[in-house]
Amino acid sequence: MQLHQTQSLVLKTTSYRDKDLVVHFLTKEFGKKTGIFYGARSQRSAYRSMSEPFSLLGIEFSEKENADMITIRSADLLESHVDLRKNYHHFLLASYFTELVHISLIPDPESEAYFELLENALNHLPSKKDITAHKIEFELKLLHLLGVYPQLEHCVICSKPVFQEAPVKTELNPKKNRLYQIDISHGGVRCETCFSSNSQSILINPGSLMFLNRWSQTLRNFNSLEIRPTRQNLAEINPLIQESFKLHLPRQPKASSLLEKALDGVG
Repeated sequence: MQLHQTQSLVLKTTSYRDKDLVVHFLTKEFGKKTGIFYGARSQRSAYRSMSEPFSLLGIEFSEKENADMITIRSADLLESHVDLRKNYHHFLLASYFTELVHISLIPDPESEAYFELLENALNHLPSKKDITAHKIEFELKLLHLLGVYPQLEHCVICSKPVFQEAPVKTELNPKKNRLYQIDISHGGVRCETCFSSNSQSILINPGSLMFLNRWSQTLRNFNSLEIRPTRQNLAEINPLIQESFKLHLPRQPKASSLLEKALDGVG
């Protein structure tokens, strides 16, 4: 069997037998993998510290064709992210990020993009002052990677342009006091003429639509976005993100409701 070496992030662990742990990884090059750390629950095991959530490991493994689990030959702890476990809000948010990745359907060839998204989010989390904005940033990037970021340039029903090109910047086509709907089931924006009573259609103001569009352009061009969301942006965009996850993920993250309560009123 061929041996593979890669970096991996610990997404989840489950007790197995008396002293072992089943570990779910996101690897940098080979997608999500599952293996067993034998003896990891023992106080003397070197695997014990490597089994903590968010740990970055260097692993060597082999894998049989069509096998459910890999065989871990060796592992080294590269980063423990211990600081994330010392702050309650950081721990909850990091847990939420890793759970989202854990339940996402990630093709093996696209593994590196998801790995970099999660690794960067965990690395930068302790230095983020506005962790609510950091949460939205991660979620929008994840929707983009999953290929379900809402289509915003044209109404998904009548195809009427929503934006018009101006010499300096992209501007909203209709009047600024006009509302829009993001229709999750149709995958994009509805103009006012095509409003629906669909429960998966969420009202947003032009400012929030513009924010989402700026993010869309940034993600497509692999640029960085300096614009910060307003409180209104956060209040309007969060429901559409959660509805998107409900539609496109196998289940809702268990950490979601607890995180929302903890971040209520937190900047």
